[in-house]
Amino acid sequence: MVLAMLLLPGCMSVRWGLQAVDGQMDVLARRSNIDKLLADPHTPDSLREKLRLAQSIREYAVHELGLPDTDSYRSYADLGRSAAVWSVVAAPADALQPKTWCFLFVGCLAYRGWFDPHDAWHEARLLQRRQGLDVMVSPATAYSTLGWFDDPLTNIMLEYPAPQLAQLLFHEMSHEQLYLKGDTAFNEAYATAVAEIGVARWLDSRNLAASAENYRQQAQVDAMVDGWIAAAREQLLRIYQAPGTAEQKALGKQGVIAALRQRWLAAMLHSQPGSLLHTGLRRWRGWFAQPLNNAHFVLHATYQQGVQRMLRLYADLDEDLPAFYRATAAMAEWSVAQRATWLAATTSAEASMPDVSSQAASAQRAVQQGGQRLQ
Repeated sequence: MVLAMLLLPGCMSVRWGLQAVDGQMDVLARRSNIDKLLADPHTPDSLREKLRLAQSIREYAVHELGLPDTDSYRSYADLGRSAAVWSVVAAPADALQPKTWCFLFVGCLAYRGWFDPHDAWHEARLLQRRQGLDVMVSPATAYSTLGWFDDPLTNIMLEYPAPQLAQLLFHEMSHEQLYLKGDTAFNEAYATAVAEIGVARWLDSRNLAASAENYRQQAQVDAMVDGWIAAAREQLLRIYQAPGTAEQKALGKQGVIAALRQRWLAAMLHSQPGSLLHTGLRRWRGWFAQPLNNAHFVLHATYQQGVQRMLRLYADLDEDLPAFYRATAAMAEWSVAQRATWLAATTSAEASMPDVSSQAASAQRAVQQGGQRLQ
């Protein structure tokens, strides 16, 4: 994700601006040079090992993926908290159009980050109470300042296993390579796709066949669930656009969300505990346990709706990464609307249900039988 810090927002609340400055300055003050930490005999061995891994991932990103060699991720900061920032996301109760916050140099974003979760929830509740919006607060593991500051590795990032750490670094470094003002969906789809491509290449380069296969299959499970959520989102769009009273649309919305949750639960129940399918589905437990609303669907769309289109482009270019970079950079000349149309060109609610294993096929059949209301 991208965090707009010190960028002269076009319409910024004083409260948000003050916490943004204070929060970013606190992050910068906590930084320590990684080389110095590695040379320091007092650095714990566990941290030293993680920092070396992160350094090797960063070097791979620069030399093999062609991502920018800036001063970001050459330092480390222990933030002393569970998330880098907490993002407020909001949408009308009867539409899937995110509320946006606009900034001079980065354009309009579909979220706004707070360094304190209580502040984030305070804003979310105000939006809910005063404007009747659906809201959510999403903890973010990392963010990019687009090169305005030298972003550090954090304790939060280093808690992740190696493939997920690589994914985080590749994603955030991608934002420094290509960022199109005011087009959150394109920027996030691009960074997510580069990260997915990068992790697959990185794992192959380390001859970690088992890890690569595990990551690939987990990604397939995620893609399957993403398809279910996209299907629910399409059904919600039809409900909101159709004639009907507010009460009728609210009931339809509740039914779609209930069916989506039932679909995931059916897949969980029909998958073998301990299998990759079951483990992958279980990773979504927190998402489905939430009181879901339109804010959750618009945030999911922001990050996932165009990813498959990006990956299709990469495949069409014979997996030539420099060609992919050139093609996506050329889209800066397009309008936001043109890019949105391109991102959606191959988006289908359930175009592909990945075959994770033999269990996936049986689970998929059970899911289809148990979730017919999404069809």
